[in-house]
Amino acid sequence: MFNQGQGLSKAFRNSAVRMAMPIESKKEDHNKGHYAVVGAKIIRPNSEYRVTVTSFELTDKLEICVSLVSKGNVIESKNVSLERNDHQTIVFQLGSIPEDKYHLVAEGKSGIVFRKEADLEYDDKFCSVLLQTDKAVYKPGDTVRFRVLVLDRNMKPAVTGSSMRLYICDGAGNRVKQWNDVSLDSTGVFEAELPLSTEPVLGEWKIHVEVLGLKQFKSFDVDKYVLPTFEVSVKGDSYTTVDDEILKVAIDSKYTYGKPVVGELTVTVKPEERYYYGSKPATLCQKTVPINGKTVLEFNLQDELKLSSAYNREFVFEAEVREQLTGRTQSGSSTVKIHDDRYTVNLVQEAKYIPGLPYKAWIKVSNIDGSPAEPESLTVLFRNDSKVQLTNYTLDTNGMAKLDLNLDNMKFNYLRIEVLYRGKSYEVDGISKPREKMDAFIRVSTSEQQPSIGKDLKFDVCSTKPLKYVAYAVLSRGAVVNGGVVEADNQTCTIITIPSVYAMVPRAKLLVFYMCNDGSVVSSNTTIEYRNIFANHLILGITNNDVKPGETIDISVKANEESFVGLLAVDQSVLLHKSGNDLNRNCVAKELEAYESSRNYSYYNHNDLPDFQDAGAVFISNANVGREELDHQPVFYCSAVGGVAFGAPRMAKKMRSAVEHIEMAVAETKEPTIRSNFPETWIWESIKKCNKDGEVVRKVVPDTVTSWIISGFSLNKTSGLGLMESPAKINVFLPFFISMDLPYSVKHGESVRIPVIIFNYLDEDQMADVIFYNKNQEFEFTDDSETSVYEDHHRRMKVSLAKDGGKTLSFMIKPKKVGHITLKITATCALAGDGIERELLVLPEGIPQYSNQATLIDLRSTSSHTHKLDIDIPSNAVANSTKVSVSVIGDVLGSSIANLDSLIRMPYGCGEQNMLNFVPCIVVLDYLNASKRLTGDDKIVSKAKRCMEVGYQRELTYKHADGSFSAFGESDKSGSTWLTAFVAKSFQQADKYISVESDIVDKALGWLSEVQSENGSFPEVGNICHKDMQGGAAGG
Repeated sequence: MFNQGQGLSKAFRNSAVRMAMPIESKKEDHNKGHYAVVGAKIIRPNSEYRVTVTSFELTDKLEICVSLVSKGNVIESKNVSLERNDHQTIVFQLGSIPEDKYHLVAEGKSGIVFRKEADLEYDDKFCSVLLQTDKAVYKPGDTVRFRVLVLDRNMKPAVTGSSMRLYICDGAGNRVKQWNDVSLDSTGVFEAELPLSTEPVLGEWKIHVEVLGLKQFKSFDVDKYVLPTFEVSVKGDSYTTVDDEILKVAIDSKYTYGKPVVGELTVTVKPEERYYYGSKPATLCQKTVPINGKTVLEFNLQDELKLSSAYNREFVFEAEVREQLTGRTQSGSSTVKIHDDRYTVNLVQEAKYIPGLPYKAWIKVSNIDGSPAEPESLTVLFRNDSKVQLTNYTLDTNGMAKLDLNLDNMKFNYLRIEVLYRGKSYEVDGISKPREKMDAFIRVSTSEQQPSIGKDLKFDVCSTKPLKYVAYAVLSRGAVVNGGVVEADNQTCTIITIPSVYAMVPRAKLLVFYMCNDGSVVSSNTTIEYRNIFANHLILGITNNDVKPGETIDISVKANEESFVGLLAVDQSVLLHKSGNDLNRNCVAKELEAYESSRNYSYYNHNDLPDFQDAGAVFISNANVGREELDHQPVFYCSAVGGVAFGAPRMAKKMRSAVEHIEMAVAETKEPTIRSNFPETWIWESIKKCNKDGEVVRKVVPDTVTSWIISGFSLNKTSGLGLMESPAKINVFLPFFISMDLPYSVKHGESVRIPVIIFNYLDEDQMADVIFYNKNQEFEFTDDSETSVYEDHHRRMKVSLAKDGGKTLSFMIKPKKVGHITLKITATCALAGDGIERELLVLPEGIPQYSNQATLIDLRSTSSHTHKLDIDIPSNAVANSTKVSVSVIGDVLGSSIANLDSLIRMPYGCGEQNMLNFVPCIVVLDYLNASKRLTGDDKIVSKAKRCMEVGYQRELTYKHADGSFSAFGESDKSGSTWLTAFVAKSFQQADKYISVESDIVDKALGWLSEVQSENGSFPEVGNICHKDMQGGAAGG
């Protein structure tokens, strides 16, 4: 809706254009009547191209042939016959037309003989691809889950059976996974996942999609990170003016479960960067204060913010909170504008002034927060050249004063308006008078505010002269949606009714026009804005939004019948770290707007009427367009400035308190429930076809004390795409719980401090009994100064906890094994208890080495077999890192098949070791294929391929820029001749089982050809660490 203040919500600013005057250079025959052909400026492949053909006051029946032409070749043509004041719509079904120059050609065969054409613009966008991942950032070893939605321009599933190609590139641009010739089913959704190796290339990864000639990608990060546990928000007083002395800024810091964070706050103030070209702005001031959840700081505008420049009115406030319990920091920022004045004064027009049509206008005075000013008197000065008219008015309760003007009796071109209010002068927009040579005007308006899809829209059309008929066309997203002719019976006003369809979302242009007897065109247009851009819907109902870890909840799902529904629930901490992975209203609206064309056209194409050009239309007619007039006058645009805005509230996160009053129950247990399930993604679920009455999804809440953000989309072949109005939020909380502040990883053999935080949100202080367990003796405690020994291997600590807060305890441990060690801690008090079990990654201080021995057992001639194996352990091996495993399998390749996953379980193997475990997977699959057992056990095959994909990703981390490979990648001076050849051969062999980018193999072979000697040999230009892997080639 127009921002015209209260009382004017049904008024819309509209537009009109003058009657175009005939030009002398080209005479048209207007005695037989007129015709008009309206089409969209843009033409797209694999879509409909719609044209409206209208006749005006014909004397004879008109036969017209309308064609789409490229380089003189007719793509498609259709013939229509028009009677007097008739209208027809032509629909061309276009296939896969190539990029070229296209023309819309209209040719009159009888009645009026003519041939005219209009240039079209080719745009290859005829469908949309939306990608969703479960997160925006992943750790090594995570699984990337993603969905691809292929939609037509109306956000419905694209053509079933369309072939799609996908591939994923790592942070170095290597293609690590590929799906070829994926056939889309009726849902329009493709789902897949990619397990990341434990040593992937870090950085920005991309999912590439190629479908129906369209290419799209989505990025995600792979990184080693620790999730934040709290957020920091900054909000400045947005109603501060230059006349004020103090600016207040509120900083709010709370945990993801809603409780306040206690710590130290540092606020840094800088000017907005755009005022400093080529240099970074200097810090104006900095303040450090304690914070307990929320605080308000005051800044002096003159002394601290140095408010002196008339241009620098915006300041950036950066807040950093250091949590007292852990020392971890989290930041937030906000930009605050200092206003020049406490009031805003505007001219509000019901419509642009058009001589002969009613005109209403108001002066609106608002406070800077948007609220209406108090009823008070003001003075308005109207300046017409040297003449000044002064009139006093009084504001009403809406802060508005209606102007008393009779513009039709005034001679003016532009009327300047100045408002005197509370001792200050305000210059507002003036009133423009159309040019003197205008002969007629037309204006379109509507009182509709909240149109919905499927409901007719009514528009009032008024003219300064009696109307016999009015033609109209509706254009949206670069296409003609509707069109027609309305009889007006020689009245100055008439009503046009058009159906509201999804093809008009998110905005459409209604173009109205008529033609006079002399061929002049009188036109107007208005913009229709939709706030609800979805024809489908998705509603989630949650049994309880405030739950405890481990509880079971039911999520009811309601969408249009037979809709595909995709659900996603992630930890709010993940979104605080990085967002942008999910589908939302903004990304869908942006995709819809990408089809629009009118905003991209030049406003200096004088061959088009401004209204048609603004609507993105081409116009073929025997009309007269006043080009000479346009050449010497600025173009007067008749489209509504604000258009028709329709109201649904914007999507916004519902922020509510994570915890209300919780009734406590006394429970005495020796050991509390142990929480050990801490996923970052909780729900990734798809409902292929939603029932008419909806679906119910039952889930167990994970053990993380946090808030879970649940989002979803629905997709239906009839109603298209739908999103939740806003994501749902489930708060998971315990009044007494443990948290461990763990790093991403630690080194084996090093002492490390494990911070354990005990939170007490009970109604009174508590004495807690904390026990750190070491049941499997995977580590040792190195500092017992503050703890006591509990049952030999464990440690115990008593701690007093104040209510509504937490306390940090420190335990010093030294890991005794490499890999993941389990840390289990419990805490109990008189009223509650909690237990937590987390895994900590322990990295070795050296490089892993592997030795494998095999022996053949032949029991055909004996009933028993004894064999002694000698294992040499290097003297410099990491203590307690040696493992020996023995397996006996009744199949030559049985051990390889049974231990495929363990073959690649080398988190830090070099490029040579990685290949030693990559190649056996190929051998096993070749063996299964040769023995015709490749499909005999799908689990084995899928396991082998999964291991190969991970090994393939890992090996790419050891690739040089020139295409060669070496044991340690770019750390080595040169690639290795032997390893490069081995990798190229192995990748080529693996290509029949997994996706291998051919360019990687080609570059490796190209590098080998460059190092080849003149005698044909291939000298080793690099180093081979593990020469045994070369076999007989080690010496030559």
